[in-house]
Amino acid sequence: MATGPGLGAFLPIAMTLVGLVAMFRRKGKSRPPTEADRKADQHQAAAADMERRMAAYLALQGRGLDHNADPGGSQQENSR
Repeated sequence: MATGPGLGAFLPIAMTLVGLVAMFRRKGKSRPPTEADRKADQHQAAAADMERRMAAYLALQGRGLDHNADPGGSQQENSR
């Protein structure tokens, strides 16, 4: 029993349709975010905010504009 040349072209089309149907069925069954999802999102937002603040701080340090610097110009931690 030989398969015709038309079956070779039909297989990729059928697999694409199966993939699309599976994708849309999964999208329809998506569940609302849980408490753990919300906590993870809050944690991720807090981490991004901390990174943004640290980048701003390091940018100030790189320009020599330390907001805690001594007005006299002493940068030593333990000046005597």
